[in-house]
Amino acid sequence: MLLSLMLGVLAVLIVFPETPMARALCRVLVAPLAARLNRVRPGHLIFAGALIALATALILLFEWEGVRLVGMAAPEVVSWLAMFDAAAVLDLAAVAVAMAATTRFRAVRDRVLAMAGQAVTTVRTVRARGRRRSPKVRPTAPRPTRSDDPDPFGAYAFG
Repeated sequence: MLLSLMLGVLAVLIVFPETPMARALCRVLVAPLAARLNRVRPGHLIFAGALIALATALILLFEWEGVRLVGMAAPEVVSWLAMFDAAAVLDLAAVAVAMAATTRFRAVRDRVLAMAGQAVTTVRTVRARGRRRSPKVRPTAPRPTRSDDPDPFGAYAFG
């Protein structure tokens, strides 16, 4: 009965898409599911794949007991996924790792820039020292001796 009802709804949606009934069914049945499927990200798929792999491993490892374990865990897993989107946890973990890496990168960048600034300062200082010349000592010219000088040796100057 349910199968025939679903096939009838599908037929109305496919064969008569322009009718008011098809538009109402599309608005109620198709649009919300399409909107939810549009929000699926790679993190969701990875998490679902991990859960499927875990369930498969339990079934292969424990055989019928694994089937029972998966069956007992199914309601809790579904309710957990309904209450708390596990992809959000993966997204938050990825953001946390990215922030930690960015913080470390900034610290390394700041350290490298500080060392580069220090190196530039050192190079400028060394270049400035190389350009600095020692003050030239200008030799004083000897006082010319004049023949008309009454005191050629300056003996009376402080006398």
